[in-house]
Amino acid sequence: MKTGDSDMRSRSRGAATIKVAYLCTQYPAVSHTFVLREVEALRRLGVEIITFSVRRASSEHLLSHADRIAFDSTYAILPPRWIALFAAHLKLILSAPVAYLSTLALALRLAPPGLRGSLWQLFYFAESVVLWTECRRHGICHIHVHLANAAADIALLAAALGSAVEPERSW
Repeated sequence: MKTGDSDMRSRSRGAATIKVAYLCTQYPAVSHTFVLREVEALRRLGVEIITFSVRRASSEHLLSHADRIAFDSTYAILPPRWIALFAAHLKLILSAPVAYLSTLALALRLAPPGLRGSLWQLFYFAESVVLWTECRRHGICHIHVHLANAAADIALLAAALGSAVEPERSW
């Protein structure tokens, strides 16, 4: 064990559990073994990690027992759970319309030029509402993403939504 590990353990004993969402475009995946190891190490240190995947991993990525455990405990946003997706959007637009619409506007401002870019940002927005809803359900207000890809856009929008809905919390 490294000195930093014991310092973190001793600091976290008296403190509230740290909760973090880890988001990848696909998790677990062969190319994300480093993320799996990082998640396992942080959990051993007492950090509560909830893993999210934009797309559900396929069986070809489940090469080890650890991969299968990660697969079973990871919330996949896609394929969508249509009722949950519509319920999350409806509940949010009715309870926080300004936050909903301002985050939607942010998504569209971030779009690359053209119709295709706007369409993809609308998908990311729809996915971010699902992610934010799940994070809120778990009491999470920190989303960690390793790579600059779709997951980063979705996390950015979910955090913006969280800040707009709950400005008193640090997202």
